Amino acid sequence: MPRSSSLLTTPIGDTGAFTPSPARPVRVRARALPADAHLQPHQHAWAQLSYCDRGIMQVTAQDGDEVTYIEPPSRAVWIPPRALHAVTVLEAAQLRTLYVDAGAVPPDWSACRVIKVSPLLRELI
Repeated sequence: MPRSSSLLTTPIGDTGAFTPSPARPVRVRARALPADAHLQPHQHAWAQLSYCDRGIMQVTAQDGDEVTYIEPPSRAVWIPPRALHAVTVLEAAQLRTLYVDAGAVPPDWSACRVIKVSPLLRELI
């Protein structure tokens, strides 16, 4: 993922209704993304749990080194606040994103990680 001074500091699209706050620390956003869609490198002040209940996505993040994760419906990717990341949709996907206020993020969750999506977590998302 190339570094550029023109990197976006907020996610692609209008996020006003989805921005978490201390009063509402978790917000949910859902959207359909076609195959070959690209969300350019960006970062934001809140954490994000990226999950697609259909399709497959590739998430690339700067977590010290650049790391790429393949995200099928059985997995989610945790992206901490201010982590530079980009998304490429490999198969048409139904993206479900949890935005988490930075104040609600546990201190030891400061790095990207893959999370197995249990049936309970899937239903909660």
